[in-house]
This record gives sequence, structure tokens and C-alpha cells, in this order.
Amino acid sequence: MGQKVISPNLLKWMSQSDRKQFGKAGLTPEESSAKADKRAEKEDHEGFLNYCKLKGIARIHSRMDKPPTIEEGWPDFTCFYEGKTVFFEFKKTTKLSQKQGEMIRLLRELGFIVHVVYSLDAAIKLARKEFNL
Repeated sequence: MGQKVISPNLLKWMSQSDRKQFGKAGLTPEESSAKADKRAEKEDHEGFLNYCKLKGIARIHSRMDKPPTIEEGWPDFTCFYEGKTVFFEFKKTTKLSQKQGEMIRLLRELGFIVHVVYSLDAAIKLARKEFNL
């Protein structure tokens, strides 16, 4: 049986519980896009985590599958290599939250390097540059 298609106009009038029974077809375009962005960001996290392990970069990584235990707004990766600390915040299409923006400004004011990256490739290029790899 094929996937059901429900008009976005109809979806906006349905309750969350009614939409849930339709699975993916019950997602509004905005919800579907946000879910895809989150999945893509998670893949970038996993790729960067593997890169750090491969290159021997010590790191603190905020997992995406559980509620964070680190301060809200803290960048996704805190990386340490040969005495240097660099922060990486991964984004796809979403903007920084207010707390993220405030934390990044504070870290930069304290003299730290913080990169907001929109792809795994960009993060790896910046890590190579920052850590002379």
C-alpha cells in the first residue's frame, strides 16, 4: 500500500494525536523539514566524532539522543589538541538559539575560537587548519 498524502492545510487543523496515526504523512512540512535537518545534523556529529577519534583529538561532545547534562547553549564539540581548545557548533538550516548565541559570544570574549559550521566537510577543514593536521 502506498504512502498517504495529506494536505498541509488539513494537517494544521488536526490535533497532534490525530496526525500521529498517519506516521510521516501526519507531519506538517515544517515538522518534516525539522526532522530531516536534525537527522542530517546527527550524521554530521557522528562523522566529526569519528574524525576526532581518528586524529587523536580529545573532545567533549554533547549527545543528541539524550537531554544534555552540559550547560544549555554550550557548543556541540569542545576539542582539545596539543594545548589548544576549539569549539564547534553544528547547524543545518536552523539559527542559533539565544542561549547558544550568548554562550558563543562569551567564549569568544574570553579568547576562545568558536566555529559555527553547516557541514561535516567545513568542520573537518577548520579542525585541520586550527590544529595543523
